[in-house]
Amino acid sequence: MTEVDGLSLVNLPGVTDLSPLVGVTEAGWIVLDGMPGVTTLAGLGGLTKLDNILSIGACGGAPGMDGLTSLDGLGGLLQVQSMLVAGCDGLTSLAGAPALTHVNTLTVTGNPQLAQGAFEVFVAEVSSVPNACFNDACDCG
Repeated sequence: MTEVDGLSLVNLPGVTDLSPLVGVTEAGWIVLDGMPGVTTLAGLGGLTKLDNILSIGACGGAPGMDGLTSLDGLGGLLQVQSMLVAGCDGLTSLAGAPALTHVNTLTVTGNPQLAQGAFEVFVAEVSSVPNACFNDACDCG
């Protein structure tokens, strides 16, 4: 088990694999952006808890996590305070975090291939999502 205060992997276009993170089980926060070659979050499969934010992609036009088509790889994640999924051009599904039971604040915006129905399925599958927004309803400033 490895706990980290925080982890920021940003603007690393040559990174295609998150497997070096496989031992991380708990974190204060994780920010992933600017790695369009990453196609799965499988390296985070051991992650169970985030005390603050999980940010996948970002609000803005730069290449984000465009290789992702789903959240596949977050199978061990049980809870996160805040989750941002934004600007992931290839994202078509939010599946991939089946154990997730609590997200206090969920912001999903700027993912052009992600349908509202996929967002609604994800929210319905998580036991507790007190604050959730999709696309235009989100303030992603």
